[in-house]
Amino acid sequence: MKIKVSLAFSNTLFSDGIGRLLAGDPDLEVSAVIDPGHVCSRTDLEKCQDSVILTDFISLYNSLSEAAAGKNAVSHVGKIYNILAHKTAHTIYESVDGIKEVYVWLASQIGEPVNQPVIASAQVLLEHRAPFPLIRRKIGEIINKELSQMDVFCSDLLHGKYPVC
Repeated sequence: MKIKVSLAFSNTLFSDGIGRLLAGDPDLEVSAVIDPGHVCSRTDLEKCQDSVILTDFISLYNSLSEAAAGKNAVSHVGKIYNILAHKTAHTIYESVDGIKEVYVWLASQIGEPVNQPVIASAQVLLEHRAPFPLIRRKIGEIINKELSQMDVFCSDLLHGKYPVC
């Protein structure tokens, strides 16, 4: 008797990789793959009839989104990076050919200027035969441009151009 497994991950690339790993095990059967980005409530997970549900914290706690920033959203680096990462990913996706999906991460370091994150990274899922060196260069240019315009972004954020909640 095979063990039935459901996959519920926030990242398509990761979900596909885990699915492929499990497919090689004769004792396991991947019976459901929940679309990445789907809000998977605890009730949804409890209704699942599979023996095992593999998930990540983002999917599991998606409904527990972070609260909106207080009176001064511009002083909250987590909010700034969250919104800027989303904006940057959208810009990359719309501007660079050959990309199926893109995820951008920004991480701060205490005491460092907000426009100098300790991590500024993009993960991409490319279309077949997409020219990675060219795409990598364009992504780097976009991230650098976004970070160099941090003052404008924070001003726009303060004036409500980007919703915080």
